[in-house]
Amino acid sequence: MKILHVVQSLALGGQEVLIARLAASLRARGHECVVVPLVAGGALENRFPKGTVIPVERRDGRDPLLPLRLAAVMRRERPTVVHTHNDSPLVYGAPAAWLAGVHTVVHTKHGAKAPPRNHALRRLLARGLRAFVAVSAETAERATRDEGIPAAKVVTIPNGIPTREFGKSPEARQAVRAELGIPPEALLVGTLGRLVPEKNPTLLLEAMAPLLEAGAHLAFVGEGPERRNLEEQIAERALPNVHLLGARDDTARVLAALDVFALSSRIEGLPLALVEAMATSLPVVSTDVGGIRQATRETARLVAEGDARALRDALATLAADTDERERLGRAACVRARSEFDFERVVDRYLDLYGA
Repeated sequence: MKILHVVQSLALGGQEVLIARLAASLRARGHECVVVPLVAGGALENRFPKGTVIPVERRDGRDPLLPLRLAAVMRRERPTVVHTHNDSPLVYGAPAAWLAGVHTVVHTKHGAKAPPRNHALRRLLARGLRAFVAVSAETAERATRDEGIPAAKVVTIPNGIPTREFGKSPEARQAVRAELGIPPEALLVGTLGRLVPEKNPTLLLEAMAPLLEAGAHLAFVGEGPERRNLEEQIAERALPNVHLLGARDDTARVLAALDVFALSSRIEGLPLALVEAMATSLPVVSTDVGGIRQATRETARLVAEGDARALRDALATLAADTDERERLGRAACVRARSEFDFERVVDRYLDLYGA
């Protein structure tokens, strides 16, 4: 079987990492995979074998000829399945697949939100899909309730990770802390994700301020437009012990160095970084958005979205209670390994593809 994935880009992000892992697992099982990004380049392009990434760039604004250009690639590649990911790849990729004579089209909605201007078009396109996949129950509910996607088309497949790649590592903990100049005994809270308004990283900075002044450390892994806001607030408030690490490809090592994983998002689907932290046996403090409650169950401390005081209190409570951090971390690891192992995700997608 040959699967052609249409994606927005191969920039470093949770959705893109998932696609890279999915393609690698499918190849390991004997299937062919081609990835067609609508934006050329990207940090994750080197994770794909040479010749399997074929950019077809979207022009600025609406690009009515893009389906024709995509269809030309599909006719040449002759995939069995076209798999689109998020809004623009669906809007342009599904019509291209049908123009190219590909009858099996699967779509995955990775994020909770989608542009309202395309709701009617998505509803129309959904009729011809094999399945409309949501990464959490909350994301599935939004698809049916807000976007009008027929419930019969919607399938929930939670994001997964290769759980064996994540876990406690005293060696990594010591090495990463030494690199960053963080004392071995200091409390280190960290978060992974793009620095964008949806992730609301400045809320986490505000919540952590008293702990930072008391000697705790905070690490942000990721890049994005909110970095400038973070830098300005750090400078204005003279906040110590904040580490802006940028995009990194050694997240398993960084996670092993943390004591607490935190998310301050305004909106989410099911973030891979959350599951990776759980598999690392980290306690989680997060805003209660998207699929996070469903993913963590009783293994996390959840607070209302946008509530800096509640986020601060939850972080301070865990900072003072080593035993509770250990208990939550162990429970999180058990849940991650039982519910979110990546091979289960691959099995589910192959079923949808008709393998």
